[in-house]
Amino acid sequence: MAETITITDEETPNPNAWKFTADRVINPGPTRAYYHADAAQDDPLASALFALPKVAGVMIVRDFVTVNKQPAGQWKTLRPKVTAVLQEKLAGQGGGA
Repeated sequence: MAETITITDEETPNPNAWKFTADRVINPGPTRAYYHADAAQDDPLASALFALPKVAGVMIVRDFVTVNKQPAGQWKTLRPKVTAVLQEKLAGQGGGA
């Protein structure tokens, strides 16, 4: 049975960025930041997030991920998709995606 991952999310001062915090360590190393999908091709978590429509950037820190959307994107539809990707990718990994 897959491990349950709790993800909380919150607005940031930037209307095109949203912060998603996990109940565990996501990235034990240095911050990983990507501003286009090509740069993230070797990062499974970032690549999965870029596969979502309207994602423009991903920053992965110790226990949270900040996702930037294109201006045309809507958080109402994007937030649950980002949360689902994070839960799927982090489940069973015991930290460090």
